[in-house]
Amino acid sequence: MTIDKLRITPVACTVAEFCHSLSIGKTRFYAEVKAGRIKVLKSGRKTLVPIGEREAYLKRLADAAQATGKTGKSPNDTL
Repeated sequence: MTIDKLRITPVACTVAEFCHSLSIGKTRFYAEVKAGRIKVLKSGRKTLVPIGEREAYLKRLADAAQATGKTGKSPNDTL
């Protein structure tokens, strides 16, 4: 088997990749980590974010918005 045929599925991404995928900055990212809304892993000095964490974070945001009645809809939005 050659190296070209090996397909490794990533299990974590970097902070930069996570931030880019959600269009947020590093300051916001680390504030969310500190608040416990984003779960991270440390490998030495490197911070890694598990792949499933993006979807889990978005669900936590949606649940919090629904609980507070802040769904992100404009008052002018209609059904």
